[in-house]
Amino acid sequence: MEKYINEILEKNNRVIVPDFGAFIVKQRKPLTIVFNEFLQYNDGMLIDAISKSENLDREKAKEKVEDFVKAIVAKLDKGEKYPVGKLGILIKSSAGKISLEGDEIKTISKAKPVPKTAEKQEKTKTEESKAEKDKKAKADQDRKIQEDTVKAEKEKAEQEEKEKAEREKKEQEEKAKAEREKKEQEEKAKTEKERKEEETLKAKQNESISTPSPSSKTYSYTSTGAETEYHKKNTSRRNILLWIIVIVVINGILITGYFIYNKDLPSFFKKSDADELLLEEPVIEEDNYVTESYDEVPEVNETEGTIVEEEAFPEKETIPKVTKPKQTIQGTKYYVVAGAFSNEQNADNLVIELRNKGYNAEKFGNLGSLHAVSYDVFNNKQDADRFLRTIQDKVDPQAWIKKVN
Repeated sequence: MEKYINEILEKNNRVIVPDFGAFIVKQRKPLTIVFNEFLQYNDGMLIDAISKSENLDREKAKEKVEDFVKAIVAKLDKGEKYPVGKLGILIKSSAGKISLEGDEIKTISKAKPVPKTAEKQEKTKTEESKAEKDKKAKADQDRKIQEDTVKAEKEKAEQEEKEKAEREKKEQEEKAKAEREKKEQEEKAKTEKERKEEETLKAKQNESISTPSPSSKTYSYTSTGAETEYHKKNTSRRNILLWIIVIVVINGILITGYFIYNKDLPSFFKKSDADELLLEEPVIEEDNYVTESYDEVPEVNETEGTIVEEEAFPEKETIPKVTKPKQTIQGTKYYVVAGAFSNEQNADNLVIELRNKGYNAEKFGNLGSLHAVSYDVFNNKQDADRFLRTIQDKVDPQAWIKKVN
């Protein structure tokens, strides 16, 4: 520390040690240095010299000066002297006055300050005023820099938040678009499949009608000679009748297929609505899982102009109801929904089918008037979301989550 004070005194007439006092050059030849404990404000000169020389920030340099002052005060309070190199020796009198003494150094005490001329007093006052102004200007500059920094950080954070929101919005739009395209493709494929099945069904029906069975042929042509003669004379009439039968049968098939198709049509649209409202409370779908199966189209036999139909809808085997879930979760539950049915037997059928496939399926209650069935149940939203994405990707794109408290 004495080195920095000596270096400053070679170029300046004084060095102020903050909160302690000042070493002042009274004259250069011979060199006379005095100590004034009145000048204790921080002019920044000593701290700047330490910071620049040791490559420290101002706070570290200030701490170093404070440690130097504490060491001097501690030693002087014990009644000991404190040598400060070429500057001399600091001592403290019984009255508490700190002074500097040495072989060629004259001392200025606190009680008897060295008289100053009016010019020097004015100069000192000017220097102190300038130092205060510089200090204030520097403080204002630091405050302005800090405010600008805070403002810039705030603007940067706002910009990043805005960009993030835009990215999320774009991702959501792209995801919604992809889902719509996927749904349209599935609907198109489903429609095409139904059309092909309907064409195949019509072809089979036409083949069945246009090709009479051997028994009917035998019966028609071996009944009596009169009937055979009548048949020969009225071939065109029978052909007309045959076409009428074909048209009636086809219309019956179309009407039956229309009612079967429309049975699931409302659930299809409601299920689509549920996907659009997935982030909120989903709309409960109607019966969207049909366990009934239909036998082949009734066979039409031509026997004396009479249409014979076999029973088209055999009695369905009764499946026992499921009453006990495979796991129990306390508190809030998140169900990954597979379907909801107005017919409870259909809900039970789906539970059994899903459990046979390895799912923790259960019938978890009523949603309005519908019986709801889930693939699985979870006690937190994150696990339910992960499972839902897997189900939608690989099994059922129409699955959704129902929260139950």
